[in-house]
Amino acid sequence: MILQQILASALLLLASVDSKKTSPFKHTNALRTIDLTKSYIRETHALVVENIATSPQSEYLWPVDTRLEENMSSIEVKEKGADNRNYKIEKIEGSDGRFFRISLLKPLGVGEKITLHISTVYIDALVPVPAQIPQTAKQYLRWTGSKYIPSAYSTEKQKTKFKYSNRGYIIDISRLPSNDVPFYTKPSSDSQGPALSDTTLTYGPYDSISPDLQQEISVRYEFTLPVTKIFSLDRQIYVSHWRNTAKVTEQYSLINAGAKLKGFFSRYEQMQMQQAQSPVAALQVLPIGLTGGARDAWFTDEIGNVSTSQFKSMGKKALLAVRPRYPLFGGWKYAFGIGWTVDLNNVVSLVDGNRMTLKIPFIEGPINVAYDLVKVNIRLPEGCTNVQVESDVPLVAQVIEPYMSFLDTVGSTLVTLKAEKITDEMQDRDITIQLSYEFPPWAGFRKIIVGGSVFLSAIIGLFLLRMIPTKIG
Repeated sequence: MILQQILASALLLLASVDSKKTSPFKHTNALRTIDLTKSYIRETHALVVENIATSPQSEYLWPVDTRLEENMSSIEVKEKGADNRNYKIEKIEGSDGRFFRISLLKPLGVGEKITLHISTVYIDALVPVPAQIPQTAKQYLRWTGSKYIPSAYSTEKQKTKFKYSNRGYIIDISRLPSNDVPFYTKPSSDSQGPALSDTTLTYGPYDSISPDLQQEISVRYEFTLPVTKIFSLDRQIYVSHWRNTAKVTEQYSLINAGAKLKGFFSRYEQMQMQQAQSPVAALQVLPIGLTGGARDAWFTDEIGNVSTSQFKSMGKKALLAVRPRYPLFGGWKYAFGIGWTVDLNNVVSLVDGNRMTLKIPFIEGPINVAYDLVKVNIRLPEGCTNVQVESDVPLVAQVIEPYMSFLDTVGSTLVTLKAEKITDEMQDRDITIQLSYEFPPWAGFRKIIVGGSVFLSAIIGLFLLRMIPTKIG
């Protein structure tokens, strides 16, 4: 009996040591905020992390949510009180699943604490319920997931908060975000039900949560905006030092991925709802913020020029309000193109000698949208050399290649960048492309010289042809 107790105590001690070895951290407090005010999901986790190991730790593991792995757009890590230096994040395969391995800015000492803010964005993760609605009905979306945070470590105290209404987030004056939440899971294990307010729904606090503890919950809420999804954006930027301009053209292919329209579209019902300022989940306008100094904007679709757009240039900013020919209800698709011109001195600067730097946003599209694929082509003028690209965008492809066009002698340079599964938050974070290149002053006159030479050669050739006798005898 005594021997059995000794063996049991030894096993508990080994298990405790092994637990300390495999779990170097614990969360003393965790707040999870799930933002449901946009057409995609942003989860922000504020974590107070304590080193409970016997040595300093420099790597922190964050589990991959396998249910949403294919929907993940981005992951971002910040540390409270530290600068905005980028954390090194890489996905690894562990014995207990897949994780993001986060390298801390400096090793965390034994017993020390830091506060990490881990933000993840998911697209195509919200489901309209019901899937089809009449034109005048409300649109509801459903979020499904666990009420506990995803974690590789134990958590002493945790709270989950849903943000489903933001009065400051308004696209149209008639589209105030709603606080209508007709359904949310009320777990029977909770001593107190979730706390519902005008703008938030809160689960918890919960105590002593093990890493593998999960419990599925659902939240169904009214969403008064269209669920705009852009299949592809083809963005072309033409840089001309001779004209001192940069021309931008964009081709969009999108869909309203919200609840599909049940029945037929009625223009009369549409006008009635507009007069009553009732929220309609149809896509009626796309406000697009452009680079400061933008001018000569245009808007076309597959039929031709569309005159319902509005363009305003406001010094450092410009706004192009794109209005399709008809409102886009759930399941409806639309393809269109826009373009504008910017003075070169707004986007290109001289660094040193002949070295130039082009700085331009990666995307300048509408707000509250997610992108499947973004392709950016930058065509530099003929004669550019030593081209270098810098960007914080998570690219899936980057190609620098020569490009020949009319009257070129040595060809220009074409830079192609591709990114997948991104959102409009790149505009909020001011993520840009910085492209540097060498361009001697005389290179800008190359095409003029070539064009003049061709024209002069044609005149000389015509003169010589006229000197050839064409009469017989």
